[in-house]
Amino acid sequence: MLKGKHKALGITQIVTGIIAIIIAIVGISILKVPNYMMISLEFGTPWWTGVLFIVAGALAIAVEKEPTQCMIRGCLSMNIISAIACLPAVIIYSINLNVNCQYSYYCSRPDGLIACLAILLLLTLLNAA
Repeated sequence: MLKGKHKALGITQIVTGIIAIIIAIVGISILKVPNYMMISLEFGTPWWTGVLFIVAGALAIAVEKEPTQCMIRGCLSMNIISAIACLPAVIIYSINLNVNCQYSYYCSRPDGLIACLAILLLLTLLNAA
């Protein structure tokens, strides 16, 4: 068994999950433009990907402490589910980066929103790998 590798993977997943949730909170606070719709927040993408990353990371750390067959299967299953969930998240973030303001010709993107979406996309790709 790979000693230390599960713990490092778990810590990485937990940290990226927490960062995704924090960036979602920042995105909500930035989003004060009345006619702009952030598609990823409408779907709750940062919330469910962040929770999946945190749960997968917690299971990886638990496997390091108590490597039973059931824990190993649970960790592997959760990592597979987390990786599969990254595909729609990447699609949603990519669409969100390309969508302009809805319903208004004079609307522009809020400052910092593109950076938030780019970081969320990179974190999702990191966890998918």
